[in-house]
Amino acid sequence: MKVIFLIVHILGVVMGAGAAFVTDAVFMGALKKRMFSKSDVDYISLASHLVWIGVIVIIVSGIALFALDPVKYLSSSKFMTKMIVVLVLVLNGAFFHFHHLKRLRAVADEPLISQSPFWNGAGTLFASGAISMVSWVGAVVLGVLKSLPFSLPVLTTVYFIVLAVAIGTALLVKDAKMKEGSLS
Repeated sequence: MKVIFLIVHILGVVMGAGAAFVTDAVFMGALKKRMFSKSDVDYISLASHLVWIGVIVIIVSGIALFALDPVKYLSSSKFMTKMIVVLVLVLNGAFFHFHHLKRLRAVADEPLISQSPFWNGAGTLFASGAISMVSWVGAVVLGVLKSLPFSLPVLTTVYFIVLAVAIGTALLVKDAKMKEGSLS
């Protein structure tokens, strides 16, 4: 049964992470052309639903895998860190799905000049993208590695430092993209 649960788990990761990565590419492409077309937003919405399907598959298959040896998993700092990363993914995904998609729909087919309503509060959207990318990569890396010789506090500290750097970088990108829009 473990092999079946593991295959299903991996398929969920492929679906969720793959849809998240492609969504980020569509987002960056829309920024490059300085407009989110209605089809861009529709695609991001569809991909968001695929991410959620992947997350549900990951959670259900993960519970099945956990149930096979809970003592082993609860004593693993790698596993506990991965659970924190997955929790961040779920919370960030909910915020994106219920907040950011609505904002993107409101600016569909409008140019992203500096006065665009898109830029009001866009920092959270860029931060959300950074959180998504770092967390999906982190979850995949933690899932692939057999074990790590580090404690839960060390692993989570590293994760949150990487998140902070990614968010800071995303906000710098947002500021640069907004300034580009003011030249239009």
